[in-house]
Amino acid sequence: MALMLRTFLARRLMTPLPEKFVRARNICKTSARLEKPSVAVKEAEMAGGDPTKLGPLMIKVKPYMKYCLVWTGKYKSVSEVPEKLSHSVLDMALNKMRVKISIYMMGATVLGCFAFVFAGKRMAKEGDSLAKRTIDHHAQLREEARREREAAPAK
Repeated sequence: MALMLRTFLARRLMTPLPEKFVRARNICKTSARLEKPSVAVKEAEMAGGDPTKLGPLMIKVKPYMKYCLVWTGKYKSVSEVPEKLSHSVLDMALNKMRVKISIYMMGATVLGCFAFVFAGKRMAKEGDSLAKRTIDHHAQLREEARREREAAPAK
C-alpha cells in the first residue's frame, strides 16, 4: 500500500522521490561490486601501473574451489591450481559443478524411485502391506494394554 502511494505521489507530482523514500535493494551486493574496482585501482597505482588498465578481477581460491576446478577438468590436480584466479574462470567451474551435482542428484532420485517401486511390488507379492502392518501394530498395542490392565491391582 505504501509503495503504491509513493509511486502515485511521484507520478502526480512528476518529481523524483527524496532519497529517504527510495527503497534500497541489494545494498550488500551493490556496495561490494562498487568497492572491488576501487581496490584494484589503488593496487594498480601502488604497483606503478596504469589505473585505467585494470585487468581481470582476481579472487583468492579457497580449498573447496580447488577441488571444484579439478573435478570440472580445468586442472589435473589440486597442487596445480594457483592461489588466485580470475572471477570468470571460478564462476564457470562452479557453475559446471552445480550442473554436474544436479544431474547426479536427478539420476539418484530416479534410481531411488525404481528401487522403491520394485520393493513395493515384491512386498505386495509376499502379501505384506501398510494396512496389514497397521492392523497388526494396533492389535499388539491392544494386547499390551489388556495385560497392563489385568496386572494392575483392582481398586
